[in-house]
Amino acid sequence: MLDAEMISDLLDEKLTYQDFPKHIFIRKLGDLFHNLKSLGDTKLIAMVDDAPLPVGGNFGVSFEGNNSCLFMDIVFEVDEVGYITDIYEITDMDPEESILSVRQRVYIDNFSSTEHLLDDDESTSFD
Repeated sequence: MLDAEMISDLLDEKLTYQDFPKHIFIRKLGDLFHNLKSLGDTKLIAMVDDAPLPVGGNFGVSFEGNNSCLFMDIVFEVDEVGYITDIYEITDMDPEESILSVRQRVYIDNFSSTEHLLDDDESTSFD
C-alpha cells in the first residue's frame, strides 16, 4: 500500500530524513506516492537480497512500483534497538547491489508537483 501517513507513524518527529524535517519528507513521499498511484501502482515491491537485515546499521532496499515498474533505491539507518534513525535515497548503489538498475528511477527529492511526464530518459522526475 502506498501510504505516507502510515510511514510517518514509524518515524521520530525530532529526526530528519534525507536531510528534511519529518513533515517535509513525508509530504514529498506522499507526492511521490500520489504520482505512482496515478500511474496505476497500488504498492511498492521491496527487492532485497537473501542476507538478513542488520540491526544497528545501514541497509539498502530497491522499491519497484507494481504496475509502472518505476523504482527507487533507499537506504535505512537503524539503531541498535531497531528504530529507524534515517531514510534517504541513493543514486549510486552498486549495480551488483541494485536489482533494478535497468529500470526508470524516481526520486523523493526534487519532487514538488503532481504532474508527470514519462520519457525515454534513464530517470524520471515529476517536477
